[in-house]
Amino acid sequence: MMNHLAVNLRILRNKRKMSQAQLAEALHLGERVVSHYENGNRVPDADLIVAFADFFGVTTDYLLRENEETIIYRNAIKRFKEEHNDSTVLSMVENSELWKKYVKHKEEKEKLFEDHREDFGWQDNYNLGEEYDWMERRNKASERAYLGDYSGAVEIYEELLSDGDTSAFSPLVALYKETEFSKDTDAFFDELSIKESNLELAEKILTCGAIVYKELKSELDFIYDICEGRFKFEN
Repeated sequence: MMNHLAVNLRILRNKRKMSQAQLAEALHLGERVVSHYENGNRVPDADLIVAFADFFGVTTDYLLRENEETIIYRNAIKRFKEEHNDSTVLSMVENSELWKKYVKHKEEKEKLFEDHREDFGWQDNYNLGEEYDWMERRNKASERAYLGDYSGAVEIYEELLSDGDTSAFSPLVALYKETEFSKDTDAFFDELSIKESNLELAEKILTCGAIVYKELKSELDFIYDICEGRFKFEN
């Protein structure tokens, strides 16, 4: 059962753009007291409930009962749990559009190399051409970011990462943060929206990290194989 007082306190505080510490200071309470009330760990006495109501300009009845705003908040929490809390990291990564693009690119590239298995000159030229293309696209993405076109830059960096360019990881993560935290949020949904935005950002970074991990591991495995071959040859 939802603690309406806890939710209403949280909503009213967020409407005022106040932190828990600021509210505690305004009402001469201990630093952690507001946190306990908002988490439902404690229930304030009658005098403090009146003090909260007077401070926010509402009735005590409003504080203690369900209202339109607590219903909206409860529904938002329910949606949040359904969309995020019940998903596993692995399925989240594998179901993302970026991961699907990456897998598709890898399959296409592997087929190309298989078709030219013995043509090492073709392979070298392909790799050089791909690196040159990546460099051109990186420069274009940097230019867009510099001009403030963050979404355009993100789009290019995402394509680069899906093509296996691990150097796109760091600027892409930085731009994700730039775009995610610049979003406007509605009054009392600030706290919920920020947490949801942070989780979406973490999911994107995890997906990017999984791509980088596979690319770097593949490169390292290749280097290890060469080194082991050299050692065997020398011995």
